[in-house]
Amino acid sequence: MNVKFLLIAILFMMQCSLFSKDLHPHVKLNGYSSFEFEYEISDKGDGDKNGSFDADSIDLVFNIYPVNRLRFAIDISYEHGTATEDNRGNVAMEYAFGEYTYNEYLKIRFGKMFSHFGIYNEIHTAKTSFLTFKEPKSTNKISKVGGGDFLFYPRWQVGLAVTGEFDLADKEFDYILQLSNGDQGDEGGQDTNPFESDNNTQKAFGGRFRYNILEDLRLGLSFYHDIVEEYDDDLDPKHENPTGQHTSVFSYGFQAEYQIRNLTFEFEYTGGFVDPSSGSSIDRYGVTLLGAYTFKDKYTPYVRLEYFDPNQDVSNDEATIFICGLNIEVLRWFNVKVEINRTWSEDGNLELNGKNTTQFNSSFVIGF
Repeated sequence: MNVKFLLIAILFMMQCSLFSKDLHPHVKLNGYSSFEFEYEISDKGDGDKNGSFDADSIDLVFNIYPVNRLRFAIDISYEHGTATEDNRGNVAMEYAFGEYTYNEYLKIRFGKMFSHFGIYNEIHTAKTSFLTFKEPKSTNKISKVGGGDFLFYPRWQVGLAVTGEFDLADKEFDYILQLSNGDQGDEGGQDTNPFESDNNTQKAFGGRFRYNILEDLRLGLSFYHDIVEEYDDDLDPKHENPTGQHTSVFSYGFQAEYQIRNLTFEFEYTGGFVDPSSGSSIDRYGVTLLGAYTFKDKYTPYVRLEYFDPNQDVSNDEATIFICGLNIEVLRWFNVKVEINRTWSEDGNLELNGKNTTQFNSSFVIGF
């Protein structure tokens, strides 16, 4: 397809969305955008000490229904004032998958998808759908707090999935199981595109189960397993010749979401192992706990505590994050977020190196 024609079509659909989100009886457009400001208050931190504005992202979400029982979902994101001719920002296809509905209990998906693990990963680009400035690092972005190259699970996967929901003892239960190419090893140094081909015969398998055990309480369990090819970074920096050895990755998680009247609580625990062919297995875990209270139907102060231990066999590598913030719903689908983020770390943390930092964050978030 001609690229110019595609861009013109997208711009046309965006203009149409000013009048209606239903572009066509079979096409719906939604999206969200976040404009942010970050300022590193402390001297030791590696954050933005200049205090910078950031056109963080705009996401366009298309749901296309060619025929009954078939949906095609696309999320295209433009990050940091995308201008490819100037090598600025980033354009990404967050997901693009087809979904065939056999019935409400069984839907089959195929394509690129978010990893459905825990509370935040499938919604981490949709800033309108959660209170805080960013998703938790202790369970979602552990490379930022000393978690190394292997996340608990890849943020995205390409492959097949089955999902559905039904009533269990008169309470809602939903599930999703995903089979994918999985991770491709070193987060930054791997040439293989996991959304195009796999660099080994093993496939990753993961999933999540959620159950509304009470009217106001939803519990969930998640898991992810993969076997990743190993390379000798010194002899094979381009990762062209695997050693024939493998690293096993297994992660599991528990989540609880409780909301009653104006009170909101979230708890998430994610743990797991990275087991290389040689050397010791790494046992790690992260915890996040959030509490919030909404008054006058628009002001929601919140606090969140995070803790991450990159390796339980090492005594001085932990990181702790405390966040205190306010989410203001100025209008429906328009929120302002303001928060202070305080981070403590031990000297052995490979990313934070024992630095204690304080950062101010704020954002304007719009959904449509």
